[in-house]
Amino acid sequence: MKQINKNKKFSLIELLTVLAITGVILGISIPAFNTLLKGESVEHASRTVLSMIKLARAYAITNEAYTAVIMCDANLPTGYKYSAYRVAELNSDLSFDKWIDGEKWEFLPTGASFIPEGEVNSKTVNISSITAVTDSPIGLNSAVDGIIFQPSGACNSEAKITIGSGTESGGVLIRTNSSNNVTLEINRFTGRTSYDDS
Repeated sequence: MKQINKNKKFSLIELLTVLAITGVILGISIPAFNTLLKGESVEHASRTVLSMIKLARAYAITNEAYTAVIMCDANLPTGYKYSAYRVAELNSDLSFDKWIDGEKWEFLPTGASFIPEGEVNSKTVNISSITAVTDSPIGLNSAVDGIIFQPSGACNSEAKITIGSGTESGGVLIRTNSSNNVTLEINRFTGRTSYDDS
């Protein structure tokens, strides 16, 4: 009668075969996973900006003040263009007055950018210009774009903001997927924001 070897081990060939198969599976799945994460960054960014817009509107109503969400402007310094936003209080002539206490510059997640008017697949329109905006730490002293809310909560104009896949490189927007966009539309009369990811 044959004795059964209970201590059977894997051969080197078997181990190398398993490692090769694992490497092929990882090689196929990692690019797909990265694409999924980039798509999620646009979704996450749009929901975060939507929350900030609602916060600015609520601030305008509560404090009976002109309020703006400042964003997406070529006049912002490198590193802030296409990705930074902040809430500010305005004077009645819609010029900059002060930053809202406790609010700081927020940034979209890596891979997501504000897509300015005129870019491919951008629906961004009617973003108002706010004059004399200053922020010494980042060297800002110019007119910038933003969404303005009146003390009643109404928006200064019917506005749309497109957030999509892209990054800033040397002050220039580089689109990574021009079909991955979400548009936030702000109703002029109510100031309410709708969300369109089509």
